[in-house]
Amino acid sequence: MCVNVKRKCYTCSLATTDNKITMGFANDINAKPKTLIIGNELDMTKAVNVDFVLRRTNGNEKFDTLIYGGLRQFKTDFPDLITDNIQLI
Repeated sequence: MCVNVKRKCYTCSLATTDNKITMGFANDINAKPKTLIIGNELDMTKAVNVDFVLRRTNGNEKFDTLIYGGLRQFKTDFPDLITDNIQLI
C-alpha cells in the first residue's frame, strides 16, 4: 500500500495493488475508489505495511468492523476508537 500516489493525471491519497490491478482512493469524508489501473503502478520504494483495516458505519463515531489485522493489538493501542461489539470479517 502506498500513500500520496501520483500517476499520469491521477492523484490518490492511498493506493493498493494485487499486481493485476492498482486501485487508488481519494481522501474525502468517505474513502472512495478514485481510479483503477491495469497492472502494478505503485512505486514500491514508497510502500508501507498495513497493520489494520477498519470500517465504520455511517453515523457512528467508532469503528465497528475489523477487516484486516489483529484485534488484540488494536484494542491495546487504540481502545477509544472501536465499539465494544466489534465484528471480525
